[in-house]
Amino acid sequence: MSYRCRGSRFADVASGRKEYRALDLGIIAADPPVSSAAVFTTNKAAAAPVKFSRTILKKSEGRIRGVVVNSGNANACTGRQDALDARRMARLGAEAIGPSPTKCS
Repeated sequence: MSYRCRGSRFADVASGRKEYRALDLGIIAADPPVSSAAVFTTNKAAAAPVKFSRTILKKSEGRIRGVVVNSGNANACTGRQDALDARRMARLGAEAIGPSPTKCS
């Protein structure tokens, strides 16, 4: 299902990771970039998606266009694949959002 409202778009799907096809993957897109903030774990064993998100937020100086969220799949302690998956999810999210802002209709 997807929604549009005043320069923001939201969508959620059942990606098949959960039993009974529950909604477990979402994306939030903002047109244009918006100010953002996050609270991250203080655990020294933070998963790659957490490390990657910290880096992106810092590099973007807190201005982002989108967030991909998942439920029931932490991607933690999976070695090199953890980092590869985090980068792939970010790339796929960016592709879904698109390269340029759009107007609400």
